[in-house]
Amino acid sequence: MTERELAEKLGLNFIELDGFIADLNALRLVSRHTAKFLNIIPLALLKDGKILVAASDPEDSKIAQELRGREIIFAVASHDDISKNLDKIYDFYKNVNSNSDAQPVGFIADFLLNEAVKSAASDMHIENIKFKELNLENKFNSLVRVRFRLDGKLYTKFKMPSELHAPLANIFKLRCNMNIAENRLPQDGHFFMKFEGRSIDIRVNTFATVNGAKLAIRILDNKNLEIGLENLGFDERDLKIIKNFCELPYGILLAAGPTGSGKSTTLYALLQNLNKPDVNIITVEDPVELLISGINQVQIHEKIGLDFNKALRAALRQDPDKIMVGEIRDVETAQTAIRAALTGHLVLSTIHTNDAAGAATRFIEMGVPAFLVAATLAGVISQRLVRKLCNNCKREYIIDDKTCGNLNLPLKSKAYRATGCEHCNWTGYKGRVGIFEIMTVDEEIRDMILNGATIMELNKILVDKKFMRTIRESGLKAVLNGVTSLEEILSSTI
Repeated sequence: MTERELAEKLGLNFIELDGFIADLNALRLVSRHTAKFLNIIPLALLKDGKILVAASDPEDSKIAQELRGREIIFAVASHDDISKNLDKIYDFYKNVNSNSDAQPVGFIADFLLNEAVKSAASDMHIENIKFKELNLENKFNSLVRVRFRLDGKLYTKFKMPSELHAPLANIFKLRCNMNIAENRLPQDGHFFMKFEGRSIDIRVNTFATVNGAKLAIRILDNKNLEIGLENLGFDERDLKIIKNFCELPYGILLAAGPTGSGKSTTLYALLQNLNKPDVNIITVEDPVELLISGINQVQIHEKIGLDFNKALRAALRQDPDKIMVGEIRDVETAQTAIRAALTGHLVLSTIHTNDAAGAATRFIEMGVPAFLVAATLAGVISQRLVRKLCNNCKREYIIDDKTCGNLNLPLKSKAYRATGCEHCNWTGYKGRVGIFEIMTVDEEIRDMILNGATIMELNKILVDKKFMRTIRESGLKAVLNGVTSLEEILSSTI
């Protein structure tokens, strides 16, 4: 009988120990020698004095004899899993003061943040997860899950007993100057951490769930921002169009796409290209993700009434040449941006639409007159971020004829598959790159916008006349060039 089958038979939960961080107080109750002898790992000391133990054989009478006087709650883990992880779990706290009785949650928080930064994670999620059996008594039925977002995907990296959840949440709240007594309403805050000599902005949001606070932690590490138009994934044709946009004296230039598609990075790259001593550039952002020398950057504060629209109107009185608005969220901000473009300013911003043509109609849906949109919109860069294949392990293959036909690819086209290796953490991917569709607004497109053209009508003209390559076409080109996989493009584009 396997350990998983044994757990089912005994009505206990099965646990995997890779990445498990145990409770220090529990580890102090059982020596490493005893744990190895019994093939167990103490995971947590519960409030009622019981001890949570991972064991490959909970029915072994020697465990109760060795831990006499202590009531045990069991979780089942495989014999090999315990043997493989026992030393890692005991060694985790080796740099913590052994005389301290306090739970070293500060040490755990620092460890998690350092691991997230080293992994180049963009976000970290900390949440208390209940198993299916919600009302088990004297059984292990929940744990803390810590996930990192790497190259746009979430991966479970660490696990902890639920007893560490509330103290860990409070540590992050305290570092952000949040109210630790408030456990019902969402809270936002941030703090800075030092890592290898650089300062990293850590932005924390807490969100009350039925299982306790969920923490979403954004990690803004400038080292991971490959700023520069040449680094974003533009090919020669697209790069030429983008540089032409930068020469515009006025108008509105938009980066479009869903959350997490790299719009802000594209705007920062454009700003760096525009940044010259004889140009006055002002940005209005939430948050300011990257400080650029020579540019005046403003952080909005909605709690004191400084929203995008108010900050943008104030910026216009600062004699700017170029303005960047972090996001156009409402008709007031859109109208102020258009007014700025009409008075001779180049305005850069982002908007949440699925394609380039949709950016024009989105303004009209907000309530901006079509003639103002037609008069000021100069171009739209719609984009997605896709994972890059790991160059260490990608494998070439021939795309089958049916797929080539469906995607309008030349027969016998070559592509690469993600396989996975130690270099890419067995995902097959390493890093991300942008794929784009770029709409230049010429007189024909202006007339169509003015006459109320739909997204489909705009896209048809742009594609049929070869004015624009769609995001999927851009992605397929990246596939043929060996940059990403066909599966990644098909899952990211329509």
